[in-house]
Amino acid sequence: MNRHINLITLSALCMTAFSAHSGAGEIDAKISSNSAATEIRHNLQQEFRLGAGYLYHEGGRHVINLGVHATGQTAIANLPTTVAIGSKIYYFNDDPIDGTAVTLGGDVRVNIPEAPGLSAELGIHYAPSILSFGDADDMVDTNFQLNYRVIPKADVSAGYHYQVSEIANKHRTLDEGLFVGVRLHF
Repeated sequence: MNRHINLITLSALCMTAFSAHSGAGEIDAKISSNSAATEIRHNLQQEFRLGAGYLYHEGGRHVINLGVHATGQTAIANLPTTVAIGSKIYYFNDDPIDGTAVTLGGDVRVNIPEAPGLSAELGIHYAPSILSFGDADDMVDTNFQLNYRVIPKADVSAGYHYQVSEIANKHRTLDEGLFVGVRLHF
């Protein structure tokens, strides 16, 4: 486990080193009744996003992810939208099981012009069995949240997170539930 935490630390340091060349970045912190998560993301020249995250679920379950996504601006039904498409690599440990999954997916953030500061965000990443290793036979990570920009550099959020892996032909929920959080922009 320490090897994987060191990998996250190294990745975060590398992203910090790149921040002088990046267009923007953000740190997310989320809590639910039985888990806490954080993720740091850096946009490189507004075209690519690197990210690293960690989730702790009570009882000793750890989930780590590293991601790279292409990002861009578009519009859905004339609403300003940010889209990210790419991949995340997940590692989870919940003794005695552990697994790794290389997922494909992305997220969509839609700003609501009629309510300045309000946005809705949906993310999904999926790995079939061919991209899942260790005890994992597949993996799905989904997230829906509403964000409100309180001040220019900070959002508050509330939403629902569902993260599951199939292990020995049974779905094992890694994290599920309602959460609240904050997002700091830099």
